[in-house]
Amino acid sequence: MKSYKVWDSYTRLYHAAQIVLFGLLWYSGDEGDFDNHFLYGYALIALWFSRLCWGFMGSESARFSHFLRSPLTLIKSPQLLRKQHASHNPLSGYMVIALLIALATQFTSGLFISDDVLYDGPLYDMVSESTAETMKSIHYQTFDILLILISIHILFALVHLFKKDNLIWGIVSGNKKLEQAPNLFFKPSIIGIVIWLAIFTSLYLMWAE
Repeated sequence: MKSYKVWDSYTRLYHAAQIVLFGLLWYSGDEGDFDNHFLYGYALIALWFSRLCWGFMGSESARFSHFLRSPLTLIKSPQLLRKQHASHNPLSGYMVIALLIALATQFTSGLFISDDVLYDGPLYDMVSESTAETMKSIHYQTFDILLILISIHILFALVHLFKKDNLIWGIVSGNKKLEQAPNLFFKPSIIGIVIWLAIFTSLYLMWAE
């Protein structure tokens, strides 16, 4: 098998930035550093929306239509789970969607909560106190769900590594060993990066005090 490019620079940056921002949010939240916690949150929200855009208009391997398959399709064609895929396989595609949904739930709920001392989310004043408490509960519970999903993600990466399929290095280098060259098209990564930075700047100017 030869090594071929399957991931563009934006997708690789997205994975790295997501890991770093999640770690920073975890640390700043535990330390009560909510000035930076909100700042990292805005960066994650912007990153999430840029990935959503890239899933429809970006490089082929990053598009949802490229790697998502309906459960009915997998039931009718279970061989799709065993064949080699240039980007995500169908099960990994479901994990991508699960992580995106969990992240969206996490940052959305965070916009409506307060630490009851000094810091309020930018949308806290738009909801009742009971709704804010519900959002706080969702925020904490979703964090636990994210840890479970991330653990599963890491476990599957280690299983693939044991099978001599280094997915971690693949996302770092952008290359993947395949039996035949993939017929993929790529879009300029700068587009996705500009979308991310533009959304972050807008959120910062709108919500940061």
